[in-house]
Amino acid sequence: MIPVYIKRMMKMTKESYGSLRNAGFTILPSNDDVIEIDNGVLWNWGWYGGELEAPILLNDPQYIRETSVRGCFDKYSDLMPVTSLTPEALDCDLVICKNNGMKGRNKIVCSRQDAPLGYSVYQEFLSTDREEYRALMVEDKRIVSYRKIIDDKYNPQCAKVFKMCGGRRSGEDVMPSKLRKLARTVMRRSDLDVLGLDLMLTANGNAYLIEMNSAPGMGPYTSEKLWEFIQKTYGGENGDE
Repeated sequence: MIPVYIKRMMKMTKESYGSLRNAGFTILPSNDDVIEIDNGVLWNWGWYGGELEAPILLNDPQYIRETSVRGCFDKYSDLMPVTSLTPEALDCDLVICKNNGMKGRNKIVCSRQDAPLGYSVYQEFLSTDREEYRALMVEDKRIVSYRKIIDDKYNPQCAKVFKMCGGRRSGEDVMPSKLRKLARTVMRRSDLDVLGLDLMLTANGNAYLIEMNSAPGMGPYTSEKLWEFIQKTYGGENGDE
C-alpha cells in the first residue's frame, strides 16, 4: 500500500477531515511551508505557497491560483457562461457576482443594473431550469459525481443536497454525457491533477463549467473512492506490499 499525504492550505470541515483520515490519508500540519516526502503520494489540497517535494505530487502549488474565480475566468472563460470583469459588458437581465468563497459565500444574484462593484467577475445568470452536477476528477478520470439538488436556485448560499450518480443499472442518476465530456476537456487543459468541478446543463442542452476547486469537500464515499483510485493508479493494482 502506497502512503498518501495531504498538504492543506486551509482548515477542513470536520466531515472532510474525518472522512479522509478514515479512508487512509495522512493529513499534514497546515502551517509547514516546506514539505518533503521520501515515499508515496503528496496531494496538495489548495495550497499555493512554499515548497513541496514528493515522488508523486498531485497539484503543483504554482498552478493552484487557476482555480480562483479570476483564474478560472482567465483560463476557462470559453467553457463558462458569458463572464466579464464588469457588469456593464454583459447583455442580460440577471448576473451572478462572484468573489472567492466556500459554499456559495461571496456570491450574489442581482439585476445587471444593480450589480455592486468590487467583485472579481460578473457572469450571466442562466435559467433556473437547469441541472447542476459536481465531479471529482483525477487527471481526466472521473472518480465520483453527484447531482446537486438546490432549494433556491437564485440563492448561491442556500442548502444543497448531493445525490450520487451511480448508473442506470443501479437506478441512480447518471451524469449527462455532455458534462462528462466537458469535465475531461477541463482536466486536459488544466495543469492540476485533482479537482472538484461544478458543472451545469441548461434546458436547451448547453454544458458549462461553473467553477473549480483544488480543495474540494470530501465525504466518506468520495474519500474511499479516491483512496482506491490512487492505490490502483500510483501504487500498482494491489498497492505496494
